[in-house]
Amino acid sequence: THPNCPFSVMASFAAWLFLALCTNASAELLSMLVTADIGHSREHRMRLTRPWPMGKCAFEGAFSLYEGLRDYVENQGAQPTSAMIVGDVAYGGGDAGNCNDTRDAFQKYLLGKVPVDMVFPVIGNHDINYLGCSVLEFISEGTPCYYGSNHRLLKSEYQMSFEQWRTNWLTAFP
Repeated sequence: THPNCPFSVMASFAAWLFLALCTNASAELLSMLVTADIGHSREHRMRLTRPWPMGKCAFEGAFSLYEGLRDYVENQGAQPTSAMIVGDVAYGGGDAGNCNDTRDAFQKYLLGKVPVDMVFPVIGNHDINYLGCSVLEFISEGTPCYYGSNHRLLKSEYQMSFEQWRTNWLTAFP
């Protein structure tokens, strides 16, 4: 390795890291469950379901994803060790109550088999503001899309800072 060549240093580090991980890795494989646009569980169906079209979250069919997760673990023998919730996790805008309800629902419907710190949300537009922000907020200069669930008509209103929004997510999903 040439001391002045960053590539050589990086390559050496990568080789060291690979060997360290291989020698310390357990024989257990990661079994990741992936779901998207999960919405609300039956227990939390009345959370943020207004105005239209968000009311669709309270209809009976919306709960099938959560109930399918339970069936997958309870009746089909799945043994996930982690879960990734892709985009529009709970249509809650990062509201602390929504984040906590979603965390609790995942624990309930996965029968506690996936540790809280192994559930990974991938933030979608409805997880920033529950309405997903309107087109006007994206194309109008000076019209921000706010974090949270506050709104007037079909437009977001201030509820929390970015730091509070971030803290809510990191508290619910450590």
